[in-house]
Amino acid sequence: MPQSCPEARGFGSRLIVLRVRARDSKDVYRGELPTALAARTREDVALKYGHVFAVSLVFLVFEIRQNTLTQEREMQLDRYLGLTDPYLNAPEIGAIYAKVKAVDGMEPLAGAYVDRYKLTPAEAVVWSRLVSRSLLTLHAQFQFGGPSEEFDTILRGLFVYPDFRMAFEINEDSLLSSEFVQYADSIIDEP
Repeated sequence: MPQSCPEARGFGSRLIVLRVRARDSKDVYRGELPTALAARTREDVALKYGHVFAVSLVFLVFEIRQNTLTQEREMQLDRYLGLTDPYLNAPEIGAIYAKVKAVDGMEPLAGAYVDRYKLTPAEAVVWSRLVSRSLLTLHAQFQFGGPSEEFDTILRGLFVYPDFRMAFEINEDSLLSSEFVQYADSIIDEP
């Protein structure tokens, strides 16, 4: 019958040994069986911990990937903001833009705002940059976060306004990814 041996040392819990009756009727402990049992226990524990380690490693890789995507999104948003902030924060930029565009011609979006809303060229560039900033922010959110109910609601709400729709249509080939354009078109076309 199995019995524990208090003097035995091994991996894990106490070693189980068999009590064997010898020919001369004395009790003896055999060491071979406990060693094999301990080796098997070590293999089981190593296998279990190996699985835990593998799952932990996969989780860590996933977390690092998510963190990298978040950082890339933030860098892209910072880049977009860096492109538009001078136009939104410096009042003299509008006047400079008007002079340059009087010679070179208006950008398509700013020109469309001048024609439709009778804005001055300075007003049109500021407004076109503001609307483009919103559009590019949505684009970045789509690229790094994907679609969601909240995102769809915001997109539908903005496309109600003709100035935003105009900015989308004029910029869809130059600033926006084809995936975002296709997705936004599908949202706009929904009843």
